[in-house]
Amino acid sequence: MKAKELRGIVPIQLKDGQTYKMEFTFNSICELEDKLGSIEKVFEEITKPTMKNTRMLLWAGLWEHHEMTEKEVGRLLDFNVIGQVTRAVEKGINFAFPTTEGPAGEQEVDEMPDEMKAVLQEAKAKN
Repeated sequence: MKAKELRGIVPIQLKDGQTYKMEFTFNSICELEDKLGSIEKVFEEITKPTMKNTRMLLWAGLWEHHEMTEKEVGRLLDFNVIGQVTRAVEKGINFAFPTTEGPAGEQEVDEMPDEMKAVLQEAKAKN
């Protein structure tokens, strides 16, 4: 794969020792929106570091490349990989929702609609 094709895909090794492709695509974010009821709720949940949210966000990130249920994703998690998963989810979210505040060089432009930026900033401010 070329670098352009890999943009947004975050490789992650889970409990079973396999490396998975995690990517927060438009479709996977829509799955989260269906599950939670609104895009505002998705942004709110992204900022809450709970075990259930970590599993749910990992499920959404894996959804495009690996068809699994949340419970199947949960079986790939343990306390030895949770820190790595949290960092990978954060990186994947940053690829999906680029902002000028993200890691230098990873995002070239700030293309998130203003209303989505406002919702995300409000959710972050609550936590």
